[in-house]
Amino acid sequence: MSCALHGMFAESWSYHPMGMIVLLILLGVAAVSVLPAASKLIVRNVIDENATFFKRVYFGFVVIFVGFGVIRAFLHLANIL
Repeated sequence: MSCALHGMFAESWSYHPMGMIVLLILLGVAAVSVLPAASKLIVRNVIDENATFFKRVYFGFVVIFVGFGVIRAFLHLANIL
């Protein structure tokens, strides 16, 4: 994420492709945290109304994130042996 924040997107991608997505999520959460209470309520209502969608997206993201790490670890281990 540090590379992405410094505009080094290719390097960020090479470290972990999901890093930029995590960065966008964190920036979104930070942006919502500074909104007025009424706007936060609107965001919360949208998320609550689409809870199933957000849960599926979250689950898919976690599977891809962890899967990438496991595959990369096995490939790294294969190169060591």
